[in-house]
Amino acid sequence: MRSATRRLRSTLSAYGKLFDADAADQLKTELKWLGKVLGKARDAEVLRDRIGELMNEQPDGLVPASAASRINDELETAFNSGYRNMLRSLGTKRYFRLLESLEEFRDEPPTKPRAGKKARPVTAKLAGRAIKRLRRSQKAAAGQTGVEGDRALHQVRKDAKRCAMRPKHWRTSTRNPP
Repeated sequence: MRSATRRLRSTLSAYGKLFDADAADQLKTELKWLGKVLGKARDAEVLRDRIGELMNEQPDGLVPASAASRINDELETAFNSGYRNMLRSLGTKRYFRLLESLEEFRDEPPTKPRAGKKARPVTAKLAGRAIKRLRRSQKAAAGQTGVEGDRALHQVRKDAKRCAMRPKHWRTSTRNPP
């Protein structure tokens, strides 16, 4: 569900120029909320597993059992809290309004006149913009180090994901993929 939420947001961003900005932005805002709701438990679960693996890789006695237990308990508490919040949120009016909005958007998309044009030229232009953005962030990250380098690399990853989440036909509608 998290992946589907991310893909929907990415698609709305990719094709944002084809839709009414207010409608698309409102839907993206609600999808972002859902992503956060879904992410809390999963993030704690991933962190618990990764830290657990790291602690298990250490020589015996290096990580006190009490510290390992406390870390695991804290992350388990965070997971349980996130999971309960997710279950509550999936039963709220806000969530059901989001589902209704998605269905309305699917059934009667609030498109701009540009959306009626042939797909290949429109998607080629959108793909080109995404690729340019990725190339710019790659160049910006090239000389960065430390915290700024980490931020720049994070931006490159986000831009690369945006390109990767684009429909497959984007790859054939551009001559110079990243």
